[in-house]
Amino acid sequence: MKKFIFRFIIYILPLLIVVLFSFIALIVVNNYLSKNSELYQLEERIDYLFIGDSHISLGVNDRLIPSSKNISSLAEPYYFTYQKLKFFLKQQQPKTIFLGFSYANLSDNNDKFLFGSASTFFPDNYFFILNSLEKVKIIFWNRGKLLELFNKVHHSLYCHINNINQQNNHLYDGYNNTFIETKALPKRITARVSELFYENGSLRDFSKQNIKYFFKIIELCQKSDIKLFLLSTPLSKLYYNNVPTIYKRKFNEISSKSKISHINLIKYLDQNSLFLYDGDHLNKNGAEILSKKLIKELKNKY
Repeated sequence: MKKFIFRFIIYILPLLIVVLFSFIALIVVNNYLSKNSELYQLEERIDYLFIGDSHISLGVNDRLIPSSKNISSLAEPYYFTYQKLKFFLKQQQPKTIFLGFSYANLSDNNDKFLFGSASTFFPDNYFFILNSLEKVKIIFWNRGKLLELFNKVHHSLYCHINNINQQNNHLYDGYNNTFIETKALPKRITARVSELFYENGSLRDFSKQNIKYFFKIIELCQKSDIKLFLLSTPLSKLYYNNVPTIYKRKFNEISSKSKISHINLIKYLDQNSLFLYDGDHLNKNGAEILSKKLIKELKNKY
């Protein structure tokens, strides 16, 4: 028995050594990139920070709002919003944070970006800001796509070390709206609502992960003594009318439960010409109107 144990230890020792050195190397790389990569830095002093998914990325023009920064990303689940915010708060603390909050954030359609069909979409950009436990979680979620994941992480590492400034290597897209001559179209709205809230003709479940990290973001801001507001950007009237009632109820329930001030502008704009085809996002003209509205809100209340 002793010989068997001894041989087993000898057998796995090289693997343990590789794992140990890989772990140490990851720590060294993390520390280096967080301090030296230009792609992980916030370059200016920020008073107002806007975070969330495409509703914020396409809706809030931070170039129009003094002392603000939009660090949202298209399709970003709250898990990655939380990890990103935790990382950036180590660099500086804004006075106020605005978190995008919409009906779509409650749908388990978001989960495909964590452990579903699109699970390799985000991790390469975020991998090096995550602690060891979260890295293991990402690897586990992508256990069936490890080669694709590691190839993307390797490419991201190369870009960060060489400060290759590609948009998809950043932790955020920021304001990113070049759509001008668009308008909400009924067919596209129907398709969008079907994608977000239905699967094979049945209502999608609520996303436990997104709801969990929604509240973790709130907790993080409270612990950091930072004012937090929920921000719901405008939706076209037809899109709003097609959102399932159960999602509207859950939206109101969570907003109330959060006890966070809510800037609800869902019904603020109703001209189809101010939206993208899906009726779920603003076009450039709509974003300008919303951003100017937010400037007034900031001056009057915040």
